Amino acid sequence: MREGALLKRGLSSLFLCGAVGLALAACTKQKDVDGRALLDDARSGDLAGVRALLAKGTDVNWKGKFDATPLLVAAQQGNSEVVKALIAAHASIAAATYDIGARPLTLAAFGGYGAVVQALLAVGADVNAPEKDGQTALFRAAQAGHDDVVKILLAAHADVNVHATHGETALMAASARGVESPVNILLDAGVDAHARTPDGETALTLAARAGNSNICYKLIEAHADINARAGNAHATALMLAAEAGKIDAVRTLIEHKADVNAKTSENPGRTALDLARANGHDDIVDALAAAGGHGGLPQQ
Repeated sequence: MREGALLKRGLSSLFLCGAVGLALAACTKQKDVDGRALLDDARSGDLAGVRALLAKGTDVNWKGKFDATPLLVAAQQGNSEVVKALIAAHASIAAATYDIGARPLTLAAFGGYGAVVQALLAVGADVNAPEKDGQTALFRAAQAGHDDVVKILLAAHADVNVHATHGETALMAASARGVESPVNILLDAGVDAHARTPDGETALTLAARAGNSNICYKLIEAHADINARAGNAHATALMLAAEAGKIDAVRTLIEHKADVNAKTSENPGRTALDLARANGHDDIVDALAAAGGHGGLPQQ
């Protein structure tokens, strides 16, 4: 009799534990369902849906793929009212994806969403917090050509001269992509036009390679070193523009007295004219020759 009672009690306990386990699993499943719904509503800009889920007690910092939170996806999409609602519910403004370390502020800056950027800064988002590659919100806004956001970030004391992981600056990022307005804004803010990466790249060498003559002009006016050397071959901006076939940049550099006969560090060294000739840029060969340029390699 006693053994039967013990067995019955044991089975009851087992069933109870099983029921509790099922309840916890169901609770966890429901939390994930609600979390995914919040993520989706934040992404789509469904403010009513976001508010309803938050009122229900849904985790405001629930993480989806790549650790994306509702605030991260709302900032990426520029959903400013959703962003404000999530912030009011104590969403983490320091959240970051685990792949590239994207943050709410850097995502909003890259998208050009000024209202979101301002909302995040107003509650203390770190204006200089970097992603994993060292690029900050200022980098992202500058390289995407978002003038208004660049100005907002500078007014919030963004570091205009911060270097990313590979040594590039926001000025270099904008120059390489040929976006002129951010370059002007950064220069007016006192950015270092002489800054170099470890391999010698400057904003001017990057602008020359991209062929943006207006940016080349602006950088030269800001006293960038016109004959700075970059890369393993120690090429100048003129060499890079000549090799890439960027005639307007070549003319701008010639006009501002770039050394037309500088040679690469190879043996034998090559001049801008050699590089233009090797790549079939006859118009550039003619422009360099007219400016007194000559080849450093023996003619075949």
